[in-house]
Amino acid sequence: MKDQDVQAFLKENEEVIDQKMIEKSLNKLYEYIEQSKNCSYCSEDENCNNLLEGYHPKLVVSGRSIDIEYYECPVKRKLDQQKKQKSLMKSMYIQQDLLGATFQQVDISDPSRLAMFQHVTDFLKSYNETGKGKGLYLYGKFGVGKTFMLAAIANELAEKEYSSMIVYVPE
Repeated sequence: MKDQDVQAFLKENEEVIDQKMIEKSLNKLYEYIEQSKNCSYCSEDENCNNLLEGYHPKLVVSGRSIDIEYYECPVKRKLDQQKKQKSLMKSMYIQQDLLGATFQQVDISDPSRLAMFQHVTDFLKSYNETGKGKGLYLYGKFGVGKTFMLAAIANELAEKEYSSMIVYVPE
């Protein structure tokens, strides 16, 4: 039992933990060491190596034995939030790479794009305050950024847990 976290836990609970409890709970201590080791190598992707995927262990005293409680990992929480946001944004016939658009990526150096950006932010402000909006109609020549702006709007709405759908309808 040379693991630093286990040693710290044992020291922190030395008044309630005796040698018999430690011997009785060796399997749990081993499980904790292995599972927490997996967390220390986490690469923040969806390939969690823990027994309970997306959860990290914590040692606890439970009656006359040492046990493990599992808590949701911050990485899992973040990935779940991203999946939820993605599920709120529906699209038909829109390039997948556009669906990640954000307002930070909008180039407002062009005066017409700046005007469109201002209308969009006014619409979103009104929608966020009231939960309602008359709608937004974007039009313009090919390549001015209408679809990109719509994707950025959809992402902004998804962050606030509003669902949306973008549909491309060619002329």
